[in-house]
Amino acid sequence: MPAGVTGYRLPRLKDLYYLYDGSESRIQDPYFKSFGDFKALKTYAQVVEDFEILS
Repeated sequence: MPAGVTGYRLPRLKDLYYLYDGSESRIQDPYFKSFGDFKALKTYAQVVEDFEILS
């Protein structure tokens, strides 16, 4: 696991924020963009018990 700031995966966190904020045009990650909104991502994470997304 990378140490320091690179270990935080900041681009992924930014994309999650943009999804939450409704700024879909700013999302870079195609996986997160495919959900369309944060509620859909949260529902998916709960159904498949993806604890990394839920945390």
